[in-house]
Amino acid sequence: MTVFGRRSSELLTAAVTRLRVAAAWDMRPSFARYGWALAASAGTLCVSVGLNAAASRALGPAGFGEFAIGVTSLTLLGTAMGLGMPVTMVRFWSRLAPESETARQQSRLAAWSLVMGGAVLFGSGFLALQGAFPRLLSSWVPAGTGAALVLAGVGTAFTQMAAAEAQMSLDFRRYFVALVGSGGTRLVGLVAGLVVASTRSVQGALIGVSGASLLAGTGLACSALVSGRRYSDNIFRGLGSSTRALLGFGLPILGSTFVVAGIEYLDILVLATTLSPHRVGLYGAAVRLSVIQTTALAALTAVALPLATRADAEGSRSTFLRKIVSLGAPVGLLVTLLLGLLGPLIVRLVYGPAYAESGLVFVILSLGLMPNFVGNPASQLIYAAGAPGFLLLVHVGQLLALLVALPVVATRWDIVGVATYRSAVNLVAVLVILTRVYSLSRARPRMSAGRIGK
Repeated sequence: MTVFGRRSSELLTAAVTRLRVAAAWDMRPSFARYGWALAASAGTLCVSVGLNAAASRALGPAGFGEFAIGVTSLTLLGTAMGLGMPVTMVRFWSRLAPESETARQQSRLAAWSLVMGGAVLFGSGFLALQGAFPRLLSSWVPAGTGAALVLAGVGTAFTQMAAAEAQMSLDFRRYFVALVGSGGTRLVGLVAGLVVASTRSVQGALIGVSGASLLAGTGLACSALVSGRRYSDNIFRGLGSSTRALLGFGLPILGSTFVVAGIEYLDILVLATTLSPHRVGLYGAAVRLSVIQTTALAALTAVALPLATRADAEGSRSTFLRKIVSLGAPVGLLVTLLLGLLGPLIVRLVYGPAYAESGLVFVILSLGLMPNFVGNPASQLIYAAGAPGFLLLVHVGQLLALLVALPVVATRWDIVGVATYRSAVNLVAVLVILTRVYSLSRARPRMSAGRIGK
């Protein structure tokens, strides 16, 4: 794992360097900025693998299956509470004139207000639904963890928002603190929960993770909103209009956020109602180990969005796409080849011999994620071109394909069939997105209409 992590870091560093050159950015400040972005990705990967290893070895495959279901539920709650604001804010800020500080502060406070409102709305709704219909959510909420999952969702939403705010400002040192700090706190919370629960129960593990998530998220929110900031009366007076502008701009992004979250976690939710906890645990181990690829993809995408925005403004879309393909394709191929060869060994090292069957599932999922090394960063050009509705349509189609067939696939072909089908659906979606990106890269540049706030 150490060798792989070092090699991946080197590849990503090279990718970021070439992208910076392509965008004609000043190398000296950018090197420090994006060094922290890469460190954030590497650190997040380490703490995620550590958390999975600790939970899987302490709980066993059946217990880890319930734990994976609980983590999936709290992650979906956190995504719903965030109302798509983390992604919306990163894109919205690129439309604001750099000198319009008042507009920036208004949009920040509006986004945080919406996230807090979403936390109250979805948290109370979730608890009311569970109280009124306890059997309805029983497959997805391990016994005695409902309130804890809500609190963890709040922490997750706050953490995602704090990380997005750091990304907006290109302050990747703060981005590192938000992601790695919250991940490390969750790992400590997991260990504490397992120690306190003498039987090493799933309930104790989830409560420990949930408490740590809330603690980290609340600390990051307080730091972002309070530390060293002063808000004028003008900012509060314009809060209503900023909120409406954010909601209007972010509705397609909000829809995509919910749909993408459903795509990412639907297989676990389906398996929770179809297969035994033991089988869910074996599948969940493979899915959660794919954090290796998703962390690298998140790093590439975090860098690609501001570069895509710049390329769109300068009329250099085709250059941006060529750079993405020339970097993403070989990196994706190399990473997938390494994981395909070492996947079963990595599974044994992280989870232990009881999870040997997860190795094949992990290899299949790795093959399915290979096209995303081009598709994910390239898709940021669609956001930059102001066409997020297209991505929403593609994601809705992807979600429907999974909803219709996954229950049947899980029943007939077990976890290997689920991994194969999920990978095939992802491949089709990426090809559709890349076709659209290629079309945009060949189109004539738009005439700039100026920026908001001038």
